[in-house]
Amino acid sequence: MKYTIRIIMTAFICYSLREISIILKSKLNMRSNFFLTVISLALITVCVSCSSDDDDVSSNVDNLTGTWICYEQTWHEDGKTWSKSYSGNDYYIVFNNNNSGSMNSGSDELMEIGRSHSFTYTFTGNNIISDIYGETIWMVVSLSDKQLTLKWEDEGYWIECKFKKFGADSDDGELTSESLVGRWACLAFTDEDGQERTFSINDLKLAAGEYAWYIEFNSDGTGYKNVGSYMVLGSTSTPFYWTFSKNVIQISNNGIDETDWRVESFKKGVLVLSSHNKIFKATLKKGGIRKY
Repeated sequence: MKYTIRIIMTAFICYSLREISIILKSKLNMRSNFFLTVISLALITVCVSCSSDDDDVSSNVDNLTGTWICYEQTWHEDGKTWSKSYSGNDYYIVFNNNNSGSMNSGSDELMEIGRSHSFTYTFTGNNIISDIYGETIWMVVSLSDKQLTLKWEDEGYWIECKFKKFGADSDDGELTSESLVGRWACLAFTDEDGQERTFSINDLKLAAGEYAWYIEFNSDGTGYKNVGSYMVLGSTSTPFYWTFSKNVIQISNNGIDETDWRVESFKKGVLVLSSHNKIFKATLKKGGIRKY
């Protein structure tokens, strides 16, 4: 659609300038006509150039960096179109800020890419050019800080994939019982001696569920803290029951009778909890669940 609009606008400008030139031709001398022609060509060049710049999404390269989870793939071949939706984090693509990347295509093979691949890429204009299979080009249909749509074409056969950035759904900073449900990877915690421990977990491992320690909140009010022998929020690994109200998670049957986990902050998907008058703290981020 945007290319059609561009063509119409350019044609309109050209037609208008031609008509102006015809009208002025009888009133201006040859030299004036020459300068009018030069100015007209310059205006057309500027208009087309500005239109092209507006459609160049490579200026959003910072938005591209991150882990993208595919939630829908659409195929088109021989006049037929069909789609498939995905839940979970099985299908994903990662773009790092050093022009390296990786992807897991699963059984449906995202954009005809089989299995898992690591790659390098360049982002120019509306195209991402990777070195998969020598050279693979994905056209960026749309790109924002939360959504990405890529398209691959081969002689009339095309595939379009829609992605959402991992963790983007939790950017509002408002925690509810519904958004609390899930498995939260433990990124760091402070123990009873005031010692802080941190765990290195990148977005790719987080999406794939590749982390050892976590706290899980189920929708039925049950939960489980899997932290080994570490004292996280006042206890080691244990099942529990939970309720949530006014930024307080009330915990029972967790090995220390009843206690409260208070929400210190919730920003950009990172949840910080404290307990026992802030003696214990834990930093958590929601992750995927590994499928065995």
